This record gives sequence, structure tokens and C-alpha cells, in this order.
Amino acid sequence: MEAHREFGDRVQFIGIDILDSRNEARDFMEDFEMTFPSVFDAPDEIKGALGQFGQPVTIFYDRDGNFFRSWAGPIPMHTLRRNLEAIAG
Repeated sequence: MEAHREFGDRVQFIGIDILDSRNEARDFMEDFEMTFPSVFDAPDEIKGALGQFGQPVTIFYDRDGNFFRSWAGPIPMHTLRRNLEAIAG
């Protein structure tokens, strides 16, 4: 995960796995060499609380924990980078 390697010392990354089994989620993380924390949302509590119903969704919060922006669907690297730079300072 290129973005995590570049911004991981300035931005906290958290994955939320929905619509998979735990084993599928672990396999995905291993296949893509994900090293940031991820939680398993089996009952869709987190997804529902965030008001997100599709996937993938990327949600950005600023350093104070305030909602900054969200992106529905696969996020282009230049868009991801621009938003990470904005919240990383």
C-alpha cells in the first residue's frame, strides 16, 4: 500500500472490512501486504454508523477527528494523495 508507506508516519490508516468472512478479509490483507490496522465489521455496525452503504468508501478525518471528505468507489492515487496531503499538514 503505497499511500500507507508514504503517509503512515503522519496519517492514521484504519481499514474496515465489510461483506467478507474473517478468513477472506485476512487473505485480502495478506495478498495486498496491508500493514495498517483493520477491523472486522460483521454486523455492519460501523458501516451503518458512518452512513455508508456501498464499497469501497474512503473517509478522511482531520487531525482533530472532524470529518474532512469522503470518496465512494475506487479512489485514484492522485486524489488519495491530494487528500492525504491536506490532512497531514
